[in-house]
Amino acid sequence: MSARARKVRVSCPAKINLNLSIFGLREDGFHDLRSVVVPVGLKDELEIGWDPRAQGPDRLKVEGADCGAEQQNAVLRALHAYRDLLQLREGRFEAVLWKHIPVGAGLGGGSSNAAGTLRALAQLFPGEVSPESLRETGLSLGSDVPLFFSGGPVLMESRGERLTPVPQDLTRRLLGRPVWLFKPAFAVATAEAYQRLARVRLYEAERPSQDAFWQEWRESGELLPPGGNRFEDLLAQWLPSIPVLLTRLRADGYGATGMSGSGSACFLIAEENGIADSELGGQIRDAWGINAWSAKIRLKF
Repeated sequence: MSARARKVRVSCPAKINLNLSIFGLREDGFHDLRSVVVPVGLKDELEIGWDPRAQGPDRLKVEGADCGAEQQNAVLRALHAYRDLLQLREGRFEAVLWKHIPVGAGLGGGSSNAAGTLRALAQLFPGEVSPESLRETGLSLGSDVPLFFSGGPVLMESRGERLTPVPQDLTRRLLGRPVWLFKPAFAVATAEAYQRLARVRLYEAERPSQDAFWQEWRESGELLPPGGNRFEDLLAQWLPSIPVLLTRLRADGYGATGMSGSGSACFLIAEENGIADSELGGQIRDAWGINAWSAKIRLKF
């Protein structure tokens, strides 16, 4: 292990869940799910420096957002997990995180930050940890952390650790399309959303095989995979302003629209020039007020 000080900078992309089916609770307490997940161009930036001669606890500075208690931040949790993995007790890490992904949005910002931290550490200490161990460490930090080691659209199953690349013919349906991301001023806590879902048992009655799932998507000709997002049903009673806006957009013909993860961010995938920015912006402001957030990106894998 090198004794010189050095630093690495990485990007941490957001993700959107194109669908999210929940089949119930597993024996380990996690939910059994199936979701097609795609990385998007919205990214946080992370820089990690290492000084083997420095003393004191690892440090994190966050720019651009309030991420809550520092010690609960995904970056520091990943740093501590990596230290435990290597039994690394000396030196100090200093990290700076520039947040662009909204917090509590269902866009995977925290999980992506954890994965980005582990990727940065693999660059700082090349050859010290195998890719398999790095992914296992990521899974210990969060169910969807491993997906951020993948470079393209994946089908995420089980508690989130089982990842299958989306077939190329279905990936081509999505590639290059413009996407609008938008969220209300409030966030949704993932843990609370899953707890509420479990209380009312909004689970899928049947689970098609993976082959049947791919075939249904192909035959539908739709941009979005089958199944929808179970959390939209939950929010209809809990936070109805989100499903109300999605229902309006679908009624206006924008079918490739949904909520990512447990919310609160939503997405709209369109044909080229299929919707005017001013038109969508007006609908968002009418539903959620002037403090709603939005961004336009493209699907690039």
